[in-house]
Amino acid sequence: MSKYYRKKAQQGFSLVELMIAMLLGLLLLVGVVNLFLGSSQTYRLQEALFRVQESGRFALDIIQRDLLNAGFQNVIPIGANRDTDIVAVTGHPNSTPLPSAVINNGVASDILQLNMNEFRDGAGTLVGDIYYYLAPDVSGESSLYRNADAVVEGVEAIEFLYGVDTDGDREPDSFNTRTAVGAGQWEDVIAVRVSILVAAGGAGIVETAQTPSAPFAAVDTSDRRMYQVFSNTIVLRNKMP
Repeated sequence: MSKYYRKKAQQGFSLVELMIAMLLGLLLLVGVVNLFLGSSQTYRLQEALFRVQESGRFALDIIQRDLLNAGFQNVIPIGANRDTDIVAVTGHPNSTPLPSAVINNGVASDILQLNMNEFRDGAGTLVGDIYYYLAPDVSGESSLYRNADAVVEGVEAIEFLYGVDTDGDREPDSFNTRTAVGAGQWEDVIAVRVSILVAAGGAGIVETAQTPSAPFAAVDTSDRRMYQVFSNTIVLRNKMP
């Protein structure tokens, strides 16, 4: 006698099974999204930190390179002393009219003037005096300027302190702001301390607003960009005996 088997009717998911599957899929999706957002934020932080460090080091490097040549004089006048009579650097307020080679509009910091005197570049051309200051670039971002050229973007603040030798021992006895250096003391400046505050990354890149170290503790960092302070002290070698 033949046996006949009735095929069991195909059944779908129950409502409970469907809800559990949807919940598991949602949890998996949330995990993937969180992993992506975390990786993206880590990348943004690392990129901002790299840009800050690169900009800060490059800015100090180019300023140092020029400062080491400031005050160069190929021929010393009879009766003059290179280390005591030559003015290698001078500080100016941002309201000082600058030569036509320097854009004065929008200057947002003190101005450091490097008196290059007879210094020539590799082609033998007189370099002429060099000016460093902050001003907005064409995109409106605060940048470090060397004469008329924006050389480093993202420099939000800068301070120049001048090491003054008051007793002739070729050692700075104090580091003073521009206003604290007397009119007749610029020839006694033998070192410059440069501090800059550099920012990078978009708004909200860090979780909480940073408090920069001195001398920029009062700078508003509420936009939560990545900020870092860089500082270097450069001895003016052309002021050394």
